[in-house]
Amino acid sequence: MRKILVRAAVSPLANHGPWMTIQKDTIATNTGNLIYQASVFKMLDCGDVQIDALKTSRPTDFTPREAARINREYDMFVIPLANAFRASFAPELARITKLVNMLKIPCVVVGVGLQAPVNADPGATYPFDKTVRQFVKAVLKKSAMLGLRGEMTGDYLANLGFTAEKDFTVIGCPSMFMHGAELPMREKLPLTAESPVCINVRKGSPKAYAQFIENCRQQLPNHTIIPQNLVDLKRLYYAKTELADKHYAATPDMYNSGRVKMFCSVQAWTDYIAQTQFCFGRRIHGNIAGILAGTPSFVFAPDSRIIELARYHAIPHMLLSDVTPQTDIFELYASADYSAMQTRHAETFDHYANFLQNNGIKHAYEQPPPYPFGEKTAAIRYKPPVEDANHKPMLKHWRRLVCAITPAVKSIYKKAQTTKQAIKRKRKQRRKRK
Repeated sequence: MRKILVRAAVSPLANHGPWMTIQKDTIATNTGNLIYQASVFKMLDCGDVQIDALKTSRPTDFTPREAARINREYDMFVIPLANAFRASFAPELARITKLVNMLKIPCVVVGVGLQAPVNADPGATYPFDKTVRQFVKAVLKKSAMLGLRGEMTGDYLANLGFTAEKDFTVIGCPSMFMHGAELPMREKLPLTAESPVCINVRKGSPKAYAQFIENCRQQLPNHTIIPQNLVDLKRLYYAKTELADKHYAATPDMYNSGRVKMFCSVQAWTDYIAQTQFCFGRRIHGNIAGILAGTPSFVFAPDSRIIELARYHAIPHMLLSDVTPQTDIFELYASADYSAMQTRHAETFDHYANFLQNNGIKHAYEQPPPYPFGEKTAAIRYKPPVEDANHKPMLKHWRRLVCAITPAVKSIYKKAQTTKQAIKRKRKQRRKRK
């Protein structure tokens, strides 16, 4: 049986609840990561393969011993990434590069993108250029080419000296291929004040956009607010505000409304959105979750990482900077055309499949459904949405108690492990003396 290692904080089959998600950060700070990683797991699962997750967000480099174990136990290392070409991710990218250099197995990058302003100069240089160049060179020694999220990232790598369709090709985001060559799409019904909708949010929105979202909340009262970051999950689960309001994607008023929810699995997320009529916001994977659920979705793109994906996959969108408080969500919904996205998807999927084949990756879509991964997830009863504990007093007090004692439990466990290791070392030393 083949064994493949995938860069991911957790396997999508793990089904962690909110407490474990918080303690182990199985979302790598953002639930959007779950979607493209789950799609890669599904793509790789041909039934005759074991797929394991490797978390690369860690404080230390991988050791030669760890690399040797990977070389010994696995046949391939698949590396799905998001907007990894950015300053804040540079340390982790360097860590992955060091690991790739120590590996002797194929290492394939399935989606990676640049984070830059929408109007960024294609010839611009960045502080992380050297780190990116080293990463790309390392991966090219272990694969045919890299898969990029969009044309803007392609222009960036070309500026660093790499060649399109030789060193890299644009494949979009693997998350869009969760269902293979087809995209589910329900009938687009008229949007009314009673329509159930999902609004994905993140912190740091311009005032004009924030006012627009507030207007949408008033015009569409049957809404659900969906943040994606770990800090918001903690805020929901523990009903406890530890940071200033600006650090949270949802506003205090949104939390007070009781309409904020988060999800610890892709299946629970898409199942929920499938029950709504419209999904919109500035989070690309928040809207891709809607697309995968068959729900009409609309993206407000703030930067290169999102605009290049929306353009490549023909997802209905507009620039975040073009939004004003007067922007009409009903007009946007009525004018959004999803036929181009459906037509475009067949083309992008074929290109994605060719990219996988060129890198020696056998994928599940080569065979007819049902797909092995789908059968596995269908047998799992994924955890329900996480809601604000403030609206459930007894639950709030219980979760806060757990939050308070967790550090102490961790400390006791760590001391016990240290003591255990010390005893083992002493016993080993005694055996050597004898």
